[in-house]
Amino acid sequence: MEISFNTSNRNQNFYGLTKCLTKSVYNSDSLVNSFVEAYPKSKGFAGNLPHEFIANIKKNNASKDVASAINTVKETFSNITNNLRKTVHKNDYDCNKTIFKRYVFDDFLFAQARNDEVAMLKAICRGKNEAYKYDLVTDDELKEYNKILTKNLKDTKVLKNSDKAEMCYIGSGAFGHAFKLSFLDKNNKKLFHDKVLKIYKSEEDKKYPYKYAFDLMKEYVSQSTEEEYIKKINSIKDKKLIDKFEGLDLKENYKFINLADIKNFPCLSRQFNISGLHGVNAEANAALFIKNAVGSDISVSNMIEPYCFDLKNNYAIVEMSDSESKTLKEIKLQNLGIMCFDQHQNNFINDKLIDYGGIKVIDNRLLKSPSRWGKFKSPLSKKIVKQSNSSGISVLYSF
Repeated sequence: MEISFNTSNRNQNFYGLTKCLTKSVYNSDSLVNSFVEAYPKSKGFAGNLPHEFIANIKKNNASKDVASAINTVKETFSNITNNLRKTVHKNDYDCNKTIFKRYVFDDFLFAQARNDEVAMLKAICRGKNEAYKYDLVTDDELKEYNKILTKNLKDTKVLKNSDKAEMCYIGSGAFGHAFKLSFLDKNNKKLFHDKVLKIYKSEEDKKYPYKYAFDLMKEYVSQSTEEEYIKKINSIKDKKLIDKFEGLDLKENYKFINLADIKNFPCLSRQFNISGLHGVNAEANAALFIKNAVGSDISVSNMIEPYCFDLKNNYAIVEMSDSESKTLKEIKLQNLGIMCFDQHQNNFINDKLIDYGGIKVIDNRLLKSPSRWGKFKSPLSKKIVKQSNSSGISVLYSF
């Protein structure tokens, strides 16, 4: 079953910053930032808290206290987000150092001996990717955050005194970290469906992942003298790697590279081309535009329901996709003049797209003409889909 798009009264119940983000997909961080500045009363917050939160706040608080309670919940998630981000960053740093030493240091040494910066970079990136397989936050570390969240949700009457909130770490990706939010009664039964708190990485970590990993490696090896470096090479036990070194004419080709002296290593300035496509600005824009176009049908669609985005504190709350989630309808993104260019298996859970990054405008005529949604298929859309497929770019062309 296909979703029919809203073609009138598009911005109902949306105001200020949120209304701006629902009007179009801009693919521009600077433009979204200008909206944040233009609507200071929004404080960078777009969308709404989960409907269960709002319902309980309105039901259990006096009318005069509702706005204050909602703001308190927003501030609670902001504070938790900013502190959790620091915790994850430190743990990620420590984890990478261990992984580099255990898994990739020998290959890195060999690349360094050959003055092969490309191979050095590959070793660094392999180590960083390995870190994603590890839990970067422990349950013990989350206990204090759970206490804070539970207390504040009780104070604002989202939860009863006998209820509790629990966060658990799901995993990390290139642009953020995900935590499951559960809300339980005194018998540990769910009060409502789980949500996901997505904490976006800092701009430095997001834009310069190679530099971040390189700095870790540099910290580990930069104090080595040339003699110590040779000892490390001689201590390698991997036979395949030993054979590689034996085939390398160190007298002719070897040049010791002290990483502390490197100032222009290519990976230090290499960035992901993410502007307007990934991160909290891009995802807030794409998600709220699509949600406004689709309406309540999004909750049973092939895309996860987004609730809110804090563009100043860099977090989002979205619905959890699990065995309880229903996928009854499809959203045809190309009929809205947009398409997702970031389709891979990690972005799908139970047949739902869980990430709103990588969504790009392909046809401005459709994007700005809601009366034509679902009725008009642009030749431009067809052309781009065909080109994308032939060039090997994976897109959601069937949606």
